[in-house]
Amino acid sequence: ISLSKKLSHVYMESHVILDNGCKGNDLGEFALQLLSLLQNELNIARTEVYANRVPYGLQLQWILNGGVPLFLHLKDFQKVKPKKRWSQVLYMNYVMSCRVKKSYDWIEKRLKHCEMESTPFNARYYVDERKFYGVDSLDNQTGIRGDYRISMLSQFSDSSAFSSEVDTSYRSDETKLSNSLHSSTSIYFLPNRLAILKMNARLSASNHSSVDSAYEHGLENSGTSWTQRTIHNMVPNDVRKPINTISGNLVKDTAVNIESPFLPNPEEFDNRTYILATDSDMKFSDDGVLDLLNTCNGDLRLGAACGRTHPIGERNHPIVWFQMFEYAKDFWMTKSAQNIIGSVMCCPGCFSLYRIAALYQLLDEYSEPSTESMDVFVKDTGEDRWLCTLMMMNGWKLKYCTYAFNTTFCPSTMDEFLKQRRRWILSDLANTFLVLKYLPRLVRHNACFTVIYIIYLVQLFLIVIISPGSTIILITAGLDLLFEITFVAPTVLVCMILLGYMIICMFVPTKIQVYITTFLIFVFGIAISCVFIGITIIVARDIIEDDKAGTLEFEDEYMLLVLPICIIYAAVLHPHECWMLCLGFFSMFMVPTMNILVSAYAISNIIDQSWGTRDSNKASAPKLLCFPKIRKRRKKKKKIKKDKISSSLNSSTQSFSLFDKYEEEVEYKFWRFLRDFVIGSTVKMGAPKSEIAEKLRKLRVKSVFAFLTCNTIWMIILGYIYTNITAEKSKLNLFGLINGSLFGVSLIVQMIGMTIHRTQDTIERFIRKSNIHTKQPEWIITKDEKLDAVRRKSEK
Repeated sequence: ISLSKKLSHVYMESHVILDNGCKGNDLGEFALQLLSLLQNELNIARTEVYANRVPYGLQLQWILNGGVPLFLHLKDFQKVKPKKRWSQVLYMNYVMSCRVKKSYDWIEKRLKHCEMESTPFNARYYVDERKFYGVDSLDNQTGIRGDYRISMLSQFSDSSAFSSEVDTSYRSDETKLSNSLHSSTSIYFLPNRLAILKMNARLSASNHSSVDSAYEHGLENSGTSWTQRTIHNMVPNDVRKPINTISGNLVKDTAVNIESPFLPNPEEFDNRTYILATDSDMKFSDDGVLDLLNTCNGDLRLGAACGRTHPIGERNHPIVWFQMFEYAKDFWMTKSAQNIIGSVMCCPGCFSLYRIAALYQLLDEYSEPSTESMDVFVKDTGEDRWLCTLMMMNGWKLKYCTYAFNTTFCPSTMDEFLKQRRRWILSDLANTFLVLKYLPRLVRHNACFTVIYIIYLVQLFLIVIISPGSTIILITAGLDLLFEITFVAPTVLVCMILLGYMIICMFVPTKIQVYITTFLIFVFGIAISCVFIGITIIVARDIIEDDKAGTLEFEDEYMLLVLPICIIYAAVLHPHECWMLCLGFFSMFMVPTMNILVSAYAISNIIDQSWGTRDSNKASAPKLLCFPKIRKRRKKKKKIKKDKISSSLNSSTQSFSLFDKYEEEVEYKFWRFLRDFVIGSTVKMGAPKSEIAEKLRKLRVKSVFAFLTCNTIWMIILGYIYTNITAEKSKLNLFGLINGSLFGVSLIVQMIGMTIHRTQDTIERFIRKSNIHTKQPEWIITKDEKLDAVRRKSEK
């Protein structure tokens, strides 16, 4: 990204936030591994790092090849609160309060002193913010004259700040460097081909003293060592202003619960300033980033936009294949439809672009601590969904960008999969309750919440509630139809199995839960596969016989074929992903798992407050699968080497005491304010963990009771109808009605919305690509046109 020519008109900064990255002045294992990867993968010279000891821990700064500043924020859990949401609060405040203002000033200075080659073409054009879409680089002769005034910056230039939030749930050995890694990249739009000064590799020390960094470390097989070298301040040679200086009022330490004096007024933010949130295991290209920028710049009503995520696994496994198909189906049908009928409900933090102007409005509320049991699922484990809900409450729209491709590692073991789905299901339900609670406010403030969209959301919510009971009836009634097994007996048996499973999940260790869940997945999967295949054969036979007899007409049983037909149609609209239809069998096999077992597992483990997939405290190392003697010797060598690293690190990091002068800087006061009043480990603690745990236990009892009651009533209704039907064809029609009750309106809306979205998206992309080689970009207009527009406006 830093070296991308397609993003050459964009000013970028990158911020990486690492939970538990340090303890005092000692770097943690993940921090050491990250530093090793930075040198090996990005060719960062270890002589060009500038280190600060800040109130939240340690801050390291570099300049990447291509001129992009890289900030590594190492959080000390003894000083600030851990977990993803508080890391988001940290970098959002930092970007808004410090980095955006600095970059605006820097861009303004470069525009003011910019001298461009004078040509007739350059003399006639300038940047028009209204038409800026972040197009690819222009011809080398294209440029903008540098006769700008300072006050013209906000009118004629674009700015965008990127940050990335990291989810390290699943990764290869190389990506397992952090279980709570958060990064950010700041990018600001500049007139294309503007002569912007690239930050040099050698940097002036400015007001800071040069500091001797003496941390050296080595990782096994990394081939990397960090030696004692001079650390330079990361400031351009021609700018003598220190990087740790910002404008703003000083903070009084005695203030309590006051608004941040460092946040600028919302009017100071450019509408094209963004934060790009990504996970540490994500892989994406500059084309994907550019597509997100084009999407957000094309519609200033958008608060955020997300890309198309492709899951991959560390190994080939049926659970990975299922997730690949599930991701594809959800993006094909759900998000595409939401784009048309209203707004995407969630732009996940794995790869989404957030507008800073939208984040500014909700930052205070987003920084509130958890005080109730539901806050655990809304704020702590469903932070991305909550962030998007707050955006929609403030009138912003969210959008899905089809062509912003990216890949992420998904769970490849049942243990990881269950933990992830527990978090997702509970946070999704909690945030859905929140949306329904504030539905009147959303309707008043957000035009996206139309009648059709509300009906669509309500049915999706009902599907989640009644899907366990519906799936049980599908299995038992199908066995009755195909094998003449009495309907009542297997229904009662499955209900007893489900009740016993929930009791087991509430009281036994997680490892045993995983074994039992895996066994039930195979049992229910085989049963539903037999039912689906058998019923499909019966329906196909009836259609053929009716067609031969000339009596073919629509029957309710034909609704069983609607869902697979719709999925095939969705795949046809996405031809480059059609091959994923081959993975549909695994989706069919996992229907009882997703509709029954995972829901029961999540509700039974509602008291678990852990993240599940980010709780590892040690960096992983490559393992030898055989040759135990070699493995034993390797462990001894690793322990000796680790001891050497620790002793070297403990002695070397004492050099951080040389950064005490940093305390005089205003930016240090910003960090101290943020620690003392927002993210500190002793402030905004919310309810005690013991109190939250007690509330969660009570909530679990209520949730289990509601879950069983709703589904029992629904199964009694369906069972009563089924047992009072005598004709086989009528029983098949019941299957069709159940299928319609599960999908119904939502499926129709998804098909229409997906078709419109694909057609519209294809046309827009074709037009954009057809204009890519035009001499005059669509975001540049002639000065004569601007003067005429100003003259007409003044006359009015």
